[in-house]
Amino acid sequence: MIQKKKKINIGILLCALSVLAATGCRHNEQAEKPTIPAVTVADIEQEGDEYSIKYPGLVKAAQELSLSFRVSGTIERILVSEGEHVRKGQVLARLETTDYRNQLNATTAEYEAIMAEAGRVVDLYNEDATTRSNYDKAVSGMKQIESKLRFHCNQLDYCALYAPIDGVIGTCNRSEHENVSAGMAILQMLSNGSPEIVIHISDKVYINRDKITNYSCRLSVYPDEEFKLIPISYSSSANSNQLYTVRLRIENPGERQILKGMNATVTATIGTGSSTMSVPTRSIVHDATGDHVLLVGPDCRVTLAPVRVIDVQKSGRCRIEAWPVAPGYKVITSSIGRVKLGDTVRPIAETSETNIGGIL
Repeated sequence: MIQKKKKINIGILLCALSVLAATGCRHNEQAEKPTIPAVTVADIEQEGDEYSIKYPGLVKAAQELSLSFRVSGTIERILVSEGEHVRKGQVLARLETTDYRNQLNATTAEYEAIMAEAGRVVDLYNEDATTRSNYDKAVSGMKQIESKLRFHCNQLDYCALYAPIDGVIGTCNRSEHENVSAGMAILQMLSNGSPEIVIHISDKVYINRDKITNYSCRLSVYPDEEFKLIPISYSSSANSNQLYTVRLRIENPGERQILKGMNATVTATIGTGSSTMSVPTRSIVHDATGDHVLLVGPDCRVTLAPVRVIDVQKSGRCRIEAWPVAPGYKVITSSIGRVKLGDTVRPIAETSETNIGGIL
């Protein structure tokens, strides 16, 4: 009886061992089976051989001048008003001239006396009746008094403020009977020339400014009209926002009244010389080797393509220059850090913004 129980126990033990062995094999098979990661992918769109960038712009006068007196004094008259059109050479304002006229009168009297005395010395020297030293002093005195007289004549002339160009009076910063110093702004003047538009561009666009083929703009007050722009100058240094200033002139404003301070939307068309592509911005990988994207082909294997980022679009995509990409390849947009070159992946198309959840 005892031997019979032993045989039963041994049979049970063998069965248990066989079950454990089978289970272990199945676990090993599952562990050895590789897991294929799923990644989201997006299409690579062709962009053509040129692209455009829009910039906010501001209309400015071709010339904006701050006018001031070259001498100090009290403003006697301001002869123009804001918005008035003036001609070059027109008197815009005057200072009180009493003090300057008195100085000129005194210098004139001094001039006449010195010139008369110096003239007598020169005559004596010509007759060999005086020394060379006296002659030199007389000539030096004549030059000094002439300079002094000219200076006071100029001081009196500077009491009048003249328009340096044809234009429009912008603002008047001072009033009559007010004391002002030399160089203190009295009037702001805008030129009559074709108005200018100022924009600010990034360093990437600035470096490639020779590739800009066209500038155009639309004004907020004339949204249906497009004006061609001609570049005037590019600043050589960046501002505090690391942007470079570009001055553009409206080629032909026609009969449209374009005023300083108007807002404009400027479009810069840039040629690339070769076809460009666009991909989602999140697909760009930045590392020590440069910029590149990870691609998935029909065989579901990961490949790498170096790229050069041209610009970032508001749509969330960026325009790139890249090596030729074969048809059927898509760019990886997720799990970029978990896959590497040569891996096999399971591509999943991105969810459309108009079909959230893939219901349709």
